Amino acid sequence: MNEYGNDRQAGDRYDDPPQMERVVTIGEWLRLWLVSLFSLIPFIGWIITLVIYIVKATDTKLPQSYRNLIKAGFIIIGISVAFSILLFIFLMAFSISLFSSAFNLSQMFGNVY
Repeated sequence: MNEYGNDRQAGDRYDDPPQMERVVTIGEWLRLWLVSLFSLIPFIGWIITLVIYIVKATDTKLPQSYRNLIKAGFIIIGISVAFSILLFIFLMAFSISLFSSAFNLSQMFGNVY
């Protein structure tokens, strides 16, 4: 114990120097965006993109900034999927109402429903 009430000796450092994270190269960023182009292919491309994003987001060897970009991509994908589902429901409801008002279905098919 020293005169200040702690175990530090003269010359001890209070903080460790910050560890510098590996810099993400332009090539790595471009490869990530090229992988994102797979999402333009319906269904199979979406699955490929999601699998690659999951693998890269859980890889602890990659820099944190790179993993954070992938996690932000997941958020954008989630918002896009939710918006697409809502748009699909709206368009289906609109087309059904338009079709049913354009044709009197009870006259065409009788009182089936």
